[in-house]
Amino acid sequence: MGTKLSALLLAIGLSACGGVEEETQDDGERTLDVGEGVVRRLTAVEYKNTVRDLLGLEVDIESFPPDEETFGFDNNSSAQSVSPLLAETYMNTAEALAEAADVATRLPCTLDTPEPLACAADFIRDFGLQAYRRPLLDPEVEALLGVAQWGLDNADFETAMSLVIQGVLQSPNFLYRAEVGEEVEGRPDLFALTQFELASRLSYLIWGSMPDAELLAAAADHRLDREEMKSQARRLLADEKAKETIAHFYRQWLQLKEVDHLQKDRTIFPGFNSNVAKLLRIETETLIDHVVWDLDTDIREIFATSQTFRNGILSGFYGEAGPTGEEFLPMASDPSKRAGILSHGSILATHSKPNQSSPIHRGLFVREQLLCHIMPEPPDDFAIVPPELDPNLSTRERFRQHREDDACAGCHAILDPIGFGFEHFDGVGRYRAQENGEPIDASGELTVTDVDGPFLGAPGLAEKLSKSEDVQNCVVSQAFRFAYGRGESENDLQTLEDLRIAFAQQGGGLQQLFVELTQTDAFWYRKGSAASAQGDN
Repeated sequence: MGTKLSALLLAIGLSACGGVEEETQDDGERTLDVGEGVVRRLTAVEYKNTVRDLLGLEVDIESFPPDEETFGFDNNSSAQSVSPLLAETYMNTAEALAEAADVATRLPCTLDTPEPLACAADFIRDFGLQAYRRPLLDPEVEALLGVAQWGLDNADFETAMSLVIQGVLQSPNFLYRAEVGEEVEGRPDLFALTQFELASRLSYLIWGSMPDAELLAAAADHRLDREEMKSQARRLLADEKAKETIAHFYRQWLQLKEVDHLQKDRTIFPGFNSNVAKLLRIETETLIDHVVWDLDTDIREIFATSQTFRNGILSGFYGEAGPTGEEFLPMASDPSKRAGILSHGSILATHSKPNQSSPIHRGLFVREQLLCHIMPEPPDDFAIVPPELDPNLSTRERFRQHREDDACAGCHAILDPIGFGFEHFDGVGRYRAQENGEPIDASGELTVTDVDGPFLGAPGLAEKLSKSEDVQNCVVSQAFRFAYGRGESENDLQTLEDLRIAFAQQGGGLQQLFVELTQTDAFWYRKGSAASAQGDN
């Protein structure tokens, strides 16, 4: 049935990205400078969430091709191509969902109605409003009525409506978030997003899904000014769906999903396995959620706190006193040894080699993910080989070559001094006081930051980072990339500065940052041409 419907859709010419006829907000004569507008395809996670909220059905996205990542996030528009495999997956999934949907309960009439096309038109307008996140244009309604008529001619009313659902789920209007907007008077290069585009942008920012009825109603009534947007953002944040979206953000920002794919040398780390890896990730996510949702405090507390959450298996894995049962419970770590997520096995094991710790990768994580420094790529002909394990040398001594080799010294001079501060932790995050029978030197140093200077161990580094404006500003940059599906440009400098000021003034909480993201000019406007928002996809 899917192949027949696809051919039918092509024949009747469903529009790729229909426009919306509605008023937009007018912000007067303010001088605006924002980045280019982009067309964003739903990520696999967004597709799953949207289908759940639209049809009440679950989608197994494990069968979907993985979304490509740029700037560390899976929703960057520049990487969102549609391969033949993904197109086929969309078709097969749409057919399966349409067959599984309880059509009868969604119709404004009974299946034996004497006026099926009139009922179909009402259904199409209502269902289309939810699926396309805006009212359908008359030609779009007519096109879908053509699908319904084809179903009536070849089967029955229930089948016809199932085909309509299938058609909607394969439409670019469902699969893409095209933000066309309306041209700002006197600025042919600037477009103000429409009310429904703003509603969709907000719901995907905080829920990773379609707008609900209340948000669509606010858009229909033209109530989405900046104050109402703040109110709606806080309402969405109070819903459980927001927790998963915020977690999706910080999992990518902090590279936590890499824990699931770790492979370690079992002869060196016999206690490490896939179950432990899963629990290490839970420890970190539970702590971050505690800071974000329970405390609603400065996100930099995830570095400074001595509190963590463990269960009996993790207590045994770390070899430290802690909870003994299956449940994850709060506990206080020894502040002289551990502080925050930088001393969690999830971070430490991910940024290590299979058979040893790695000062380079741990230093690189701090530089790129927490400070937003862009490190140059090594030369193409440069072989990156970690020093072999040597029972007579410490890790610091084995990595000395990187600092003495002219080809390596430039980068390693700013990476290794950070990474050596983690040397009290082995390749899976367990604390060690000695290496090869000798006391470990975990002294380190930060340079090229606003908190430069020496530190001792992960707790010393955590204390510095928890007070760093550079780290706070980096969180803003990471959130910007996640929220807008693109990297920063020169046109976004004012937006970023406004966000950083607001973030700091509001206490550095991640919830408030997501509210502030809705107040920027980059949220309300796009730069480009009318055609650019339609995209080439």
